[in-house]
Amino acid sequence: MGLKPGDAFDHPFDTAIDALNWTYQTYPNSPNEWAGSIYQGLNDGKFYATNPLEGGSTWSSPSKPAWNQGDVRGLYHTHGQCTSNNTEDDFSRPGIDPKTGKYVEESDTHTAWGDQKPMFVGTPGGAVLLFSPNPPSGPENEGTVTILQPGKCCPGENYLK
Repeated sequence: MGLKPGDAFDHPFDTAIDALNWTYQTYPNSPNEWAGSIYQGLNDGKFYATNPLEGGSTWSSPSKPAWNQGDVRGLYHTHGQCTSNNTEDDFSRPGIDPKTGKYVEESDTHTAWGDQKPMFVGTPGGAVLLFSPNPPSGPENEGTVTILQPGKCCPGENYLK
């Protein structure tokens, strides 16, 4: 593997795993999310990751490739560090925010479903997950989760079993 964003890969899965591993190695103690894009090069058809942008403790906004580099084929982001609310080992989903009691639609699954692009997440325990959204004709904000790289769960979580 290339061990840094910008290295070429034949498959978007390998690109995402490499970018997420690099991000956690580069920012091992960051409490914030980091996010970037997986794109397919216009000239060679290879897959690349953009350098991630730092977000906040519960949000991120992915970096995008320059208009002449390639087409975005997916998004990737980290989930910071383990916290007491135990949400780092899964994709965020629309629902009631426990802090505010208000419905929040913006989430990992909502973004992936709306963009119709896969979403990759890296967890504090080293796992890499893929969310493949249902087509627009299917249930909104739903899809399939696949573990691409196993890892450890945060204390109190068991999602990766």
